[in-house]
Amino acid sequence: MLIVTGGRIVASQWIGKTVDTEIYHISQDGKMKQCDAAEHYLSTWRELPVGGLLYGQPFVCGGGVSTTDKNYFVANNDCQKLGSRKDNIVMSEKRSSPASILITRQNGAEQKLWITGGANENLPFGKYLKTTEYVSTNKRFSGSGVVLPKRLKSHCMSHYNQSTVLIIGGRSDFGATQASLFMNIDKDELTEGPELIKTRYGHECGLLSMGESKRVVMAGGFKGGSLTSDIEILMPHPDGSHNWMTGPNIPVSLGLGFGAGVATPEGSFLMVAGVKRRSDFSTSVFQLACSTSSLSTCRWTKLEGELFVGRKYHVAIMVPSTYLPCN
Repeated sequence: MLIVTGGRIVASQWIGKTVDTEIYHISQDGKMKQCDAAEHYLSTWRELPVGGLLYGQPFVCGGGVSTTDKNYFVANNDCQKLGSRKDNIVMSEKRSSPASILITRQNGAEQKLWITGGANENLPFGKYLKTTEYVSTNKRFSGSGVVLPKRLKSHCMSHYNQSTVLIIGGRSDFGATQASLFMNIDKDELTEGPELIKTRYGHECGLLSMGESKRVVMAGGFKGGSLTSDIEILMPHPDGSHNWMTGPNIPVSLGLGFGAGVATPEGSFLMVAGVKRRSDFSTSVFQLACSTSSLSTCRWTKLEGELFVGRKYHVAIMVPSTYLPCN
């Protein structure tokens, strides 16, 4: 089941902000069925947030919010449980355009969202952040994490294996980057990862099943300053190293950026909406799947059905099919 919420929307030639949430059941044959999401609203509009599941409950964290007295983008520092105005968790930093990933320990008994980087327009010494923090439902306030080697936003994160997370691309003080970082979550240690083929920001990433293995895929965003439909997959070499290799393009004419990407329990990877060109936001969901360990067997398909409204700067979260009845 797929949750899509927040961001900026376009519908009937009108562009605006939304607190509305859309929830879809996705069948095995690739059909989307919209479910009743009226009780799963955001209490405040926000764009460029992150999110994830904590103990089965979807949380949306950070992002930019509108205020009643100032008509401009202000970074937020709370994590909101969808459909609740009471269960917010306060983050240590205001963050828009950070990245997040679920960290589990003790066989799932301990769950935290690790939130990294982002931007805070109110900072006196640069608007990008290199701090990170852990968000948990056990505390109303977050706990600090390892500091990144440089300030970073509009990046993404994916699990690499059970003990390692990969931080990919993004924008730093010096512009877009093609760097990646490995994070050992048991030791809180950062090491350099393989460089991307091109600089990338506003992209999405996650794990993709390829035969018996899982590989990190990175898709869409802005490459070399231009919107792109390119994807890169981190593939092993016989010498034990790993390098990024080009995979099949997302089937859109110009590209897809600032959408939302999410891995499915079945091992595929979804790209959910995003900007196709200025003021043109996608309503489509594309699915990438591979039948073997070979890149040549990876294919994109467009799911049957569309989002109710086109979106960018939103968040997508996969939840179990038992999360919500969908008749």
